[in-house]
Amino acid sequence: MNTLHNVHAIPPCCDIPRPASLPTDERRVLEALIPCVGKARAIGKRELTYASGMLRAGTGAPNEKRARDAIYRLIVDHGVPVCLSTSATNGGYFLPGNRAEIEAARDTIQSYVHHHQQRLEAYDRALQEQDCDLFGNRN
Repeated sequence: MNTLHNVHAIPPCCDIPRPASLPTDERRVLEALIPCVGKARAIGKRELTYASGMLRAGTGAPNEKRARDAIYRLIVDHGVPVCLSTSATNGGYFLPGNRAEIEAARDTIQSYVHHHQQRLEAYDRALQEQDCDLFGNRN
């Protein structure tokens, strides 16, 4: 596979496809992320949306859902390890500068999945145990 890591200082731990080989939205997001290697260079969601040209037709407002969808496809369909930092001081999206950053991003997602699984289980228990709504009305 043609990779960028020799061209744009992306670490060799990442086998990143060349932007030209990607669909338009994914290409635009990846091109905007190329300067953002390492957590310290993370780019915020809104800034990434503007930098990648993901704007709503007619209004020019940022289309953050379109950008998030492109990031999802980069990760899941194309194997690009786009990382997310939720840090209050330097949060945003970035390409990993090393293996530890990929591991940290994975751990964040794993924690998110665990907490949401617990919520699902609580909803399931509530559905099984209650035959009335919160106001006492029978279902």
